[in-house]
Amino acid sequence: MAEKCHKSLIPNWITYAFLVLLSKDEVFIKYGYSVTIPKMKVERACIYPKDIQRITGRSERYGRKLLNDIRAYLGKSSHQFITVQEFSEYTGIEESIVLEYL
Repeated sequence: MAEKCHKSLIPNWITYAFLVLLSKDEVFIKYGYSVTIPKMKVERACIYPKDIQRITGRSERYGRKLLNDIRAYLGKSSHQFITVQEFSEYTGIEESIVLEYL
């Protein structure tokens, strides 16, 4: 026999379902749930050469060179990423315009 759950204990993103199967002599109740997790808007924080290629219309090689120039300007190591804010500050392109291309 299925137990009742208090509604406040059930998160709003979980959907509960009951399936009733009827046979000649018995009634089967199958209880299950499906989880739908709310999706967060994914917004990248770093810039890649391909992004610079799309923003500027120049080659990907130019994007790699520009990222290396920004790293040198900011005193970063070669393994460190360049953020959208740092790219916008260096190039003078507004952050909102850069974010449209990501």
